[in-house]
Amino acid sequence: MVSVKRWSWVAALLLAGCVIQFSAQDDYEETFTFDGFSVVRIVNVDGDISMRGMETGDVKLCGTAFAMGRTDADAHANLRLARLDVNPDITELMLKFDPPRDKVGLVDLRLDRLGTLPLEAGVTVTVEDGDLIMEDLEGALTLETGKGDISVTGGGTSIVSAVAEDGDVSVEAEGEIVVKSGGQAHVLAGGVNGRPLDAETDGELLQVEIPLQNFEISCYPDGGSIEISASLEAGSAQELGDGLIRYVRGTGDKKITLRSNGGPILVQFYQP
Repeated sequence: MVSVKRWSWVAALLLAGCVIQFSAQDDYEETFTFDGFSVVRIVNVDGDISMRGMETGDVKLCGTAFAMGRTDADAHANLRLARLDVNPDITELMLKFDPPRDKVGLVDLRLDRLGTLPLEAGVTVTVEDGDLIMEDLEGALTLETGKGDISVTGGGTSIVSAVAEDGDVSVEAEGEIVVKSGGQAHVLAGGVNGRPLDAETDGELLQVEIPLQNFEISCYPDGGSIEISASLEAGSAQELGDGLIRYVRGTGDKKITLRSNGGPILVQFYQP
């Protein structure tokens, strides 16, 4: 999805007397060396982003480049500016969409085709509008979208933080998990022992699935309801008042906090 904020510059150019009549687009594909970094940070890119971890040493990003101009030749020339600039840090490979000031509003870039990263890579990305889809990445994931959904599958033992202000969140990971959703949220936590989990939703449903391990769960429904599904041999549920239900098994050495401001919370336990 093209950022409204960026293309509002086109309207300003038209009002200033510049006639923008031609547009162009092309496939975007670029490869970056990942050696020595732990996280790929993507800056100033909106729209749907999909990435998958693979046994590779490079970061390969794919999408669509857009440009406008007063002539067809101008529009195609501007396409060359629809790319990501490399700004390496000590631990981060920062990839930033940052066209020249006089070309802002005339070029745009969407990473709307599947990109590939090394399995161990982490990703940090924030978009105003768009879905974020991450598959088989073992590094730390920090994902945020203003309007869109987030999906994480095959996450590793690192921290996964997924925030969708107006959208659904689905996270499958083994490490520490932080989820906040304006819609429905589903969490499949594969390795709760030794790692906290914090999930919150303002929407219809918060569903969490975890293996039968030692932990403590605190649920705050605030207008919703709670259903806990587990065998009686595994532990017991306690009603503590004020809508708080706590489920404790074993030593209870791990605490998981779930909050719902809208719909029900469903907690399911299974034997891994």
